[in-house]
Amino acid sequence: MKRLFVLICLVFLGNCLFGQYQMDIKLTDGTIKSGIYKWGKYRLIDKNRKEEIKFSEITSFIQQGANGVSNEFHILFYPKRKKLKRSKKALGWKVHSGEKIDLFHALFGSQPVHEIIDTKFNLSHLEVFARRKGEKYVYSLRCRDGIGCQGIKKRLIKFFYDCPELLKLIEDDEMDIMNTPEIVKKYEELCPN
Repeated sequence: MKRLFVLICLVFLGNCLFGQYQMDIKLTDGTIKSGIYKWGKYRLIDKNRKEEIKFSEITSFIQQGANGVSNEFHILFYPKRKKLKRSKKALGWKVHSGEKIDLFHALFGSQPVHEIIDTKFNLSHLEVFARRKGEKYVYSLRCRDGIGCQGIKKRLIKFFYDCPELLKLIEDDEMDIMNTPEIVKKYEELCPN
């Protein structure tokens, strides 16, 4: 499974660096555009019409690979911080879709999307994000390379505030706080409403 994941990511990143690709893009207004696009800074550019679509207008896109493999990616938005002029973005893919929460993996979560494409892929730079259904922004639920690991329990407690049963398990160290998919599944099991 890990090998397949790494292979898909390498194919995707290699394709992004060297070419233009058939994509189906879902926009925030619900419309879908299809065509051959190339990557630009914070945007995709239609090869034929020279039309630009900003990442802020995209919810997800499916990139058709040369080998016939399709990959669906999502533009993930972090909440705006005081020091930043705009919200940050990450390129991610969905790893779990539950009743209330979607869970995403993302590369280099703290870097802008265009830098993800230009950076050599490294598994240690995966970050985990959760988003409640119907919300725009994602929430970081994992540390990366040891950065922020001390605060991971606090972040989990803050995100899962509405499920006292799960909070007790987390606070009493009865769950592996680094196993985010299991925590999300437990949340959906204990607090379905």
